[in-house]
Amino acid sequence: MRSGSAKQSASIRVLVHGLRPVAIDELGLLTALRERVLRLNTGELSMRIDFPAELPPLAAAVEVAVYRIVEEALANVVSHSGASRCVVSIHSNDMLSVTIEDNGVGIAANHVSGVGMLSIRERAEELGGRCTIRRPKAAERE
Repeated sequence: MRSGSAKQSASIRVLVHGLRPVAIDELGLLTALRERVLRLNTGELSMRIDFPAELPPLAAAVEVAVYRIVEEALANVVSHSGASRCVVSIHSNDMLSVTIEDNGVGIAANHVSGVGMLSIRERAEELGGRCTIRRPKAAERE
């Protein structure tokens, strides 16, 4: 019976991590994001961060949304962009701004968004924000 209990505990941990990444609680949002970005720094892809020393207090839902948005955007950069450089910026003036910019091929004009891009848009919109995707000038002429 104990092995079933261990399996349930493991399943619950996976679900809880899916709801709120442990790294946010252990490290804080900015440090968790720094670590995530720096882990993707490879010889083929150079990642840079542009974060403030700290952010104003954010609601837990906002922290999770920002983490997941950055996580998904970086997965797209790694998987689809062919980029050699990527900069992740977070700034807070009157509103929180998250920017992921890379030197990859860009998104084709006729591209249909997949689950990842839809998830990014939905997370931003749920918090009253918006998601804007800009293509490089060369991609706009295609």
